[in-house]
Amino acid sequence: MRLNTDRNLLLSTVGFERLFDSLNNLSSGGFEHKNPSYPPYNIFKESESTYLIEIAVAGFKQNEIDITSEDKKTDYRRENL
Repeated sequence: MRLNTDRNLLLSTVGFERLFDSLNNLSSGGFEHKNPSYPPYNIFKESESTYLIEIAVAGFKQNEIDITSEDKKTDYRRENL
C-alpha cells in the first residue's frame, strides 16, 4: 500500500496546528510550562546555592509585602496595615 503524501494530505491538516502542538507538548512533559502564573515572577540564580526571586505585584510597596519560605515553599502576603 502506498501512502499519498502530496498536497492533498497537507491541505487536510490545515487548522489542526494547535492540536498537533498540544500532542507534541504532551510527549515532552505536558502543559505545565505553558500555564500562566500570577503574579508574574522571575527566578535568577546568583550563585550555586543562592537564588533571587523577583515578583511583580503592582500597587504594593516593598515594605507592604511579607515573604516567608518554609519546607521548599515560598509564600507572599500583604501585611496588615
